[in-house]
Amino acid sequence: MASVVEKREKMYKIWSADRKKKYGCILTCFEDLTREVQDKFGLMPGDYAVVLEMDGTEISSANVFDALLHGEKKFLVLNKTKGEEWTQSANDMSPSYSVNIQQIGDKNKVHVHFPFDFEEEGETSHVVRITH
Repeated sequence: MASVVEKREKMYKIWSADRKKKYGCILTCFEDLTREVQDKFGLMPGDYAVVLEMDGTEISSANVFDALLHGEKKFLVLNKTKGEEWTQSANDMSPSYSVNIQQIGDKNKVHVHFPFDFEEEGETSHVVRITH
């Protein structure tokens, strides 16, 4: 007996390439996705690509859309006429840091070096909690 794949409505996020325009859409199939992209972004078929937000994998067919893992629900719309390309989200970039632990007598002194500025949206301090 052939298995039947149940199509259920799911909430997806469709964002512009710069991640400034963000839409929540209920989609059941690839055709719903293309219709929403054309409606929300005013783009014609062939003028855009839809990719996964997390890694830029293009969603170019119903088979690919249907095979998505349950966790993959964010898409970026790349306007081909503007030459837009996928870029990693600034929030996903993990800057490296170094930790130096120095023992002074019976106490440890910890130095943490972050090679970036913490000043962000008016916040100028962050707490680093060290547990042992």
